[in-house]
Amino acid sequence: MAFEQIKKVVSNLVPKTTSILVPETPQDTVEPTVQSVILPDLQGTESTAIEQNGTATIPDEPKQTSTVSISTETVPQSPKRKIISLSRIGTDHIYAGKNNQDYKLCGPNMKFVFDGCGSGTSSEVGSRLFTQLFMQEGTELMKNGETIGEENFEEIVKKVFERMTVISKEPSFLFNNYCFTILACFETDTEYVVLSCGDGFIILDDGKNISFQQLDDGEYPKYYIYNYIEDKEVLKEYKEGVGFTVNRFSKKAYQVVGVATDGLRFYSELSEQDQVKFARSLHAGSSGQIERIINLCNEDRTLLFNLQRYYKKLKTEEERQLFLKHVPQLKALEERSQAKFRDDVTICF
Repeated sequence: MAFEQIKKVVSNLVPKTTSILVPETPQDTVEPTVQSVILPDLQGTESTAIEQNGTATIPDEPKQTSTVSISTETVPQSPKRKIISLSRIGTDHIYAGKNNQDYKLCGPNMKFVFDGCGSGTSSEVGSRLFTQLFMQEGTELMKNGETIGEENFEEIVKKVFERMTVISKEPSFLFNNYCFTILACFETDTEYVVLSCGDGFIILDDGKNISFQQLDDGEYPKYYIYNYIEDKEVLKEYKEGVGFTVNRFSKKAYQVVGVATDGLRFYSELSEQDQVKFARSLHAGSSGQIERIINLCNEDRTLLFNLQRYYKKLKTEEERQLFLKHVPQLKALEERSQAKFRDDVTICF
């Protein structure tokens, strides 16, 4: 294959607006050597406790909740800070032709995020239907002068799931459509209250540091729909049902508290420079900067995917060596794309 032909192909693969130079790394940070890059796994990453074919091993103990802090240094917070409310599809779902299975709902003094099970065929259907029915129930309460809060939240959730399961109670239907995690954050005069059923993150801002507190159930996240499966024998775990875990954060300790789906874990693989930008943007309420960081991760992985797909089509070793010789940026791109924005991510903060 002639060099000019390779150059033409590569130029068509590389977006005009994308830079594939490796960002400068602080001298005291050692980046791992990348031996190879694994193409995206197009299968769902979450497991369900509903039996499909065969059985699965249940972990002895779920992973412990972990907290990671990133300093915001002296970045001021605007007194008119806007709530960050965004949801972005991950590259795994883009490649697989799937929809964004996350959803969100932000209202006065409340922030909700929902994360559909990746191995469910249409779990985004359940999260969106739940949101609409929840809003209906909430509207009726407000018409009667009532509000939605910690005290009546699960009561409303139960009413919504009862309405949803009228459609069908067949286990495979519930698995494919109604398996999604729920994280809700309520703000009162004195505290923030987070109720969670399933995996995700709590985002905390104490004015000086942004902290990410991970909620992790282990291999099988808790899905509230398990409470409505009549034949408990089809469940591998949670046969006794699931409920909400409550975490409280005093306003004396934290300025802002929010929630995010577990796709937020991509931040830990960002460069140190982008981690700082990410934390400062959360503190300042800047959705635009956060979207730019996410989009950059998306562009890197899409470009890498295209280059690797083309490389695999080369028939001879000579062609492959010639390709690598004239695409020196490929190695740099492999290193930068380790910040894998693979999962859908939704943030309400």
